[in-house]
Amino acid sequence: MYGDGSPFGNLVSNKKIDLDKIENIEYKLKIKYYLIAIVLIILLIIDLIYIFSKQYYKLLNIELSKPLKLEYIIYSIIVFLCYVMYIYSDVLIHVPFSVNLWNVHPFNFNYEVYMKVGSYHYSHWPYLAYIIYSILFFPIWVYTKLKGFTFYTWHHEAFSIDIFELMYIKTILFIFVLVSARTVYKISKEFKLSDNNSKLSEYLFLSSPFTILPALFISQMDIITIYFMLLGILSYIKHDKKYLMWFALSICLKNYPIFILFPLILLREKKLKEIILYNIIAIAPFIITNSITKVADLLYYHNPPLPYIPAKDIYGEVFSLLLLNKIANLPVFLILYSIICIYCFFTPKKDDDKILSINIIFVTFVSFLFGHSEIVPLYRLVVLSPFIPLLLFTTNLKYLKFNIFIEFISLTFYSIYLLIRHTYVSLSEATRTYSIPLIKFFYKEKSFKYNNIRDLIPILSTEYINNFIYSFMFIGLLILAYLFSYYSYKNNFQSYYSEEIQIKRYLILIRYIPVLVVMIGFIILLFVNKSF
Repeated sequence: MYGDGSPFGNLVSNKKIDLDKIENIEYKLKIKYYLIAIVLIILLIIDLIYIFSKQYYKLLNIELSKPLKLEYIIYSIIVFLCYVMYIYSDVLIHVPFSVNLWNVHPFNFNYEVYMKVGSYHYSHWPYLAYIIYSILFFPIWVYTKLKGFTFYTWHHEAFSIDIFELMYIKTILFIFVLVSARTVYKISKEFKLSDNNSKLSEYLFLSSPFTILPALFISQMDIITIYFMLLGILSYIKHDKKYLMWFALSICLKNYPIFILFPLILLREKKLKEIILYNIIAIAPFIITNSITKVADLLYYHNPPLPYIPAKDIYGEVFSLLLLNKIANLPVFLILYSIICIYCFFTPKKDDDKILSINIIFVTFVSFLFGHSEIVPLYRLVVLSPFIPLLLFTTNLKYLKFNIFIEFISLTFYSIYLLIRHTYVSLSEATRTYSIPLIKFFYKEKSFKYNNIRDLIPILSTEYINNFIYSFMFIGLLILAYLFSYYSYKNNFQSYYSEEIQIKRYLILIRYIPVLVVMIGFIILLFVNKSF
């Protein structure tokens, strides 16, 4: 025994242990138990997948010409999870800004709302967009009056998005997903697909991660633009001039539909007079409605200029971003877009140009997104989701399975990139409101150690990994654009359709895997933060 020891040898010591060391031990134990739990969960999932694959192999290999009850049940579960799990804060800023149109003079809308309410996105949308959204969200305005708000604002001491407002916003977006899907169904019928295959095309749009993640999980407003744009495309392939009206409306919501309108006009119209006239008709509502507010602001209200709002933020944000990605000092998008427009103009006018039109739209949008480089908002890829099912069923069906596999790779890397990039899926965004049921269950106050999955796994923050994931996402889209165009061109842009198409069930259901990657990643983030 030593003098400073104890009667029990080294088992017990009279030395004091610092509190910091005790907390550090507790911290390490939490990590240990957490890692054990994660490993057990992963092993359980692998085991369940094995059991499932053994028991339901035949079920997954059933060939379907239309979605059955199982597909709709799974889709309903995914939609429910989107309702209760997450919402991105953009919509929580834009909706109050739109709702306040009912509280101010309409011609002085931008200035009054900014000065009295405040917004991080002053005049970020075209003026007519706020009018349309204020109508869609009118019940929220009524609800705010019942709550006693003079102005619906982030800066009000009692402001919060409660469960009614949250569910109403989600429901409006879900309704537009459904009506967009029905429009995809109608377009499919115009391609002479059977009723069953048109329903399958509709379901592939509904179940696409390009639809579910931006429109229902993140809850961006682009799906409303997509709906009016699809109505324009439906009218266009019917040779109905009302397509200009629908495109004019969609351009007033977001700028990017104008990029597909111009090539479509060039495909049909070869005289300069008609080309100029149709473009003016389509963009006139956007220019007029924005100009009215600017003229009123300068000549009647004499408002001082608002801070940090460059002109491009009002009219040309999208256009300016497209000039950043360059080759030999020339913007990539302008090069690709010029080639597309020249091709459309010099292509002889056809009576049946439906498949050519959809190919032009898809290639243009891929070029549009590619031209942004990594700056492209990831929720904007929703613009691709209606056209992939249409092209899958109207190009070479011999390679249908291969095309779906390429799409799946692109979707998977898209979901991973969405999970780790920026703050698209993060606790800082999720905790903007505690009315989200899952967030309400986990958090009482805004305090967390890891904001994003990349904070939990630092290697995901490296530029090399980000570029790798982003590249595979876009390589998949570029391959699809090439394959669709190549096989359509080989068949003189006529449909390969001859009889009802059947597709194995697992090729439909695997499209949910990228969605589950994002959802599981977010749940892991919640559990990790809860354990500390």
